[in-house]
Amino acid sequence: MEYGQRLALRRRNCLAPPGASSGQALFDGALAGGGQALGAPAWLAPGMPADIVSLDATHPSLVGRGGDDIMDGFVFSAAQAVDCVWRRGVKCVAGGVHTGRARIVADYARVLKRLRACPLPFTRSFATISNRASAPARSVRANAFPWNTT
Repeated sequence: MEYGQRLALRRRNCLAPPGASSGQALFDGALAGGGQALGAPAWLAPGMPADIVSLDATHPSLVGRGGDDIMDGFVFSAAQAVDCVWRRGVKCVAGGVHTGRARIVADYARVLKRLRACPLPFTRSFATISNRASAPARSVRANAFPWNTT
């Protein structure tokens, strides 16, 4: 959004008050909007789940930055600078890598392999039907796909 406004208005720092950090303004707006959408406070509070992100201060986009400049560097160029993430107080990313990465990658590869092994039942049927206006309509069984469990 900030980039679009920069192009349209031909100036920088369009979404924050003069002299303020655009990155911080965008982050605060996203945080407040997320809290509103969830119907929950968007900040740390007693009794609320602790969702926290820590950044790697040695990331090239963050080196030498301080204060709001850190947020500008993170928002505009350093998404890879995420070091750790805690969700509901449980660390789920450490050193920039999801703690379940090996399992997630294995599951993804297994499902993708199954999908690629599935025949494409419609490919020939659709081509035949589209070439013959008089072709009867064809129906598909609900269990035609191996991943369909209904």
